[in-house]
Amino acid sequence: MENDLKRKPSKNAPCQCGSGEKYKKCCMGSLPQEKEEYFWLLQKERAIKDKIMFAQETLIKDKISFFLQKFMNETNQSGELKQDRRMQFFDWLFYDACSEKGEKFGLWVASNFSSKFIPIELEIISQWAEKTQNGLYEILAVDKNNWKIMVREIISKKTYEITERTGTEIAVRGDIVFGRINQVFGKYYYSGLLQQFPRQVLEQLKQFTEKRFEESQKITPVTYEEFMNKNGLLISSFRAKEPSFINRLGEKLKMCEATYAININLDVVIDWFSR
Repeated sequence: MENDLKRKPSKNAPCQCGSGEKYKKCCMGSLPQEKEEYFWLLQKERAIKDKIMFAQETLIKDKISFFLQKFMNETNQSGELKQDRRMQFFDWLFYDACSEKGEKFGLWVASNFSSKFIPIELEIISQWAEKTQNGLYEILAVDKNNWKIMVREIISKKTYEITERTGTEIAVRGDIVFGRINQVFGKYYYSGLLQQFPRQVLEQLKQFTEKRFEESQKITPVTYEEFMNKNGLLISSFRAKEPSFINRLGEKLKMCEATYAININLDVVIDWFSR
């Protein structure tokens, strides 16, 4: 409890750097306060998700079935949930899924099983529900030393400074990603899966998103931010048009691929190069 008040990682929990060691035997004592708070939040996030997963496996199967069917419908799937979609489903369930009454799944779990969570976990769940923003983000700058990424939402033009350790190792200025930004205790963090798009499809992606947003306005007027939070699965379904090649007669050319097997003595090839 004292660690939570100070927002310091638990000494005996696995270190969030991924070493597999306990925090006290790994990064403890080597991090500035802001990085310690980030590791603490990652620990809390893991604990919260574990408790929600336990609840869904033992107590709320009917509720999960409802959301699973909704996910399958919105992603045009049938039969069983495919293995490569399981992470996307639970990611969506934790952060985006809403009942027919508009109630976030995470808040529903927290309110119905509050005894399973400590107060600070309930506060984090509440902030996830209220302050998560889906968006299309362009990476403007990466600071590996301080675990900071500066991004700009492509359509709303809002900028965010995000704390993200692993992301700074692979993020490159100019990258385009679709994902969620959480604001927890006044600071911004990436949350869940990120979907990366090649920069050359940026205009297609913007047109796809803006068109879907305009169509939604004819049904129920909402802000762009509300639209993105409600339609994450729709945006993630974007597929870029394949490039086409036209000859000088205006005819569309087809790309073909062929595989050849050459039966040749390797020694002959080596001898030829050695001359």
